[in-house]
Amino acid sequence: MNENTREIYHFLLSETDFLKEAGKSIEKKAEGFLKKDMVCLNETEYEKVRDELFAVTEFAEETGFIKGFQYAVMLMAECYTAKQLL
Repeated sequence: MNENTREIYHFLLSETDFLKEAGKSIEKKAEGFLKKDMVCLNETEYEKVRDELFAVTEFAEETGFIKGFQYAVMLMAECYTAKQLL
């Protein structure tokens, strides 16, 4: 099921504006986090840390979508089953 949900996530990410606002918000937060410590980093180090931070946030965003989607499907199935019992 993870693979199917991941396909839905990647479709929404590439084909629609559905997730763009959340992505912009995450990028803005990550940039703010990095700029606080920018004095300590040279440009190369800054870019490396930025890229790693963005990779982690992308992974977290995808994982959150997958888990949320799966939870929603389980909740809908539970509601449907409960309705059938009534």
